[in-house]
Amino acid sequence: MRTYNLPAVEAGQAISFRIRSVGSSGGESDIGGLVIGLAALGVGLLAAGLLWYRRSQAREEDEFSPQPEKAPIKRDHLLRQIADLDDAYEAGEIDASSYEQRRARLKDEVQRLMQADE
Repeated sequence: MRTYNLPAVEAGQAISFRIRSVGSSGGESDIGGLVIGLAALGVGLLAAGLLWYRRSQAREEDEFSPQPEKAPIKRDHLLRQIADLDDAYEAGEIDASSYEQRRARLKDEVQRLMQADE
């Protein structure tokens, strides 16, 4: 830390000063601020991308998940959801892993309903 002394300053007199960064080689260096700014921008873009991805995954999950209803879920309704899921997968709207997980969950629910009817 450096301390600087100034001669007496009269009221209303302007004081001006300039702050600059000096690199290890002794010359001025403005690259430090640029690096910090770019790093902050990169972190912000990563955070925004992550939020966007997670929200799109949540919307996708909601779109193909069985929705709770007041009346018991009917087998035909679940079969329609499986068909919609198949269509979305064939159109490339969801990835294979998500497709397989959701389809297995819907099929399990259909099986459960069919066993309950027996």
